[in-house]
Amino acid sequence: MVAAFLPEPRIVTRVVNLLPAQEKAIKQVEDDYVAYLSDQDAPLTFVITNGSVDRGGDTIDPEGWEFAAFRKNPVVLWAHMSGQPPIGRSIKEWRDGADVKATTVFTSKDLYPFGDMIRRMYREKFLNAVSVGFLPKEFMYDEERAGSWGFPAVNY
Repeated sequence: MVAAFLPEPRIVTRVVNLLPAQEKAIKQVEDDYVAYLSDQDAPLTFVITNGSVDRGGDTIDPEGWEFAAFRKNPVVLWAHMSGQPPIGRSIKEWRDGADVKATTVFTSKDLYPFGDMIRRMYREKFLNAVSVGFLPKEFMYDEERAGSWGFPAVNY
């Protein structure tokens, strides 16, 4: 028995006179495929920061995050490019122990194909990191830990 998937999801060609085990196997393939398709548009959750030293040698204290202003316009930008349309919007931000997490809904393919492509790249593990933008209220230089550009690192 072969189940052939057509371009439209959930359309399966069936053969009559199947054994119960064959019918069960086909049903499982159908269910898995439908779950796969519905999961593709599901929001993604990221650890956006955790207080560890970043590539620039800096740290951001997870306890210092204030989301009130961000929540008024919770756009997710690609590579901090504010002159481009957002690739998504954050629907939830929270602290989880030492981590700061956010859940993002990405733009649909028909609305902004680039945002959908970025979502797919995360989903398929071509991308695996995010970067936060912020305006520090307080900071101090860490003279002992030089940043990646030779400047003293900053603790925000």
